[in-house]
Amino acid sequence: MDLQTILSFILVGSLWGTTNAFMETGTKPKEESKPTTSSSLFSGLGNLFANWRFLLPFGLNQLASLLNNFVVAGNDLSIAVPSVNCITFIVTFVTQRLLKGESLVDMRFFAGCGLIMAGMYLCLN
Repeated sequence: MDLQTILSFILVGSLWGTTNAFMETGTKPKEESKPTTSSSLFSGLGNLFANWRFLLPFGLNQLASLLNNFVVAGNDLSIAVPSVNCITFIVTFVTQRLLKGESLVDMRFFAGCGLIMAGMYLCLN
């Protein structure tokens, strides 16, 4: 596996991971919302896509999806998909913790990363 392949996995996983966390914060309502009806559902979708805090990460997330197609097409599927997903999970967790101002030192985080890496090891061997 060459350096360009590894960097493409890291790029796609990092883009997905960071944009997932930012899309979550971008969808948080500023005020309490009332129960949705069909007309207010379309209104809510319109408001969501008018919100740049959601739209910018969403656009970058879609760009990462496009890049992922090229990464998967040019590499072994059984290596590319788990690698990118593992990076995405870890980057999403770290970004969410940073956005919420929480500590990154958490035993569950280290245990989860260890399990993810063990799973990757099993996939690659």
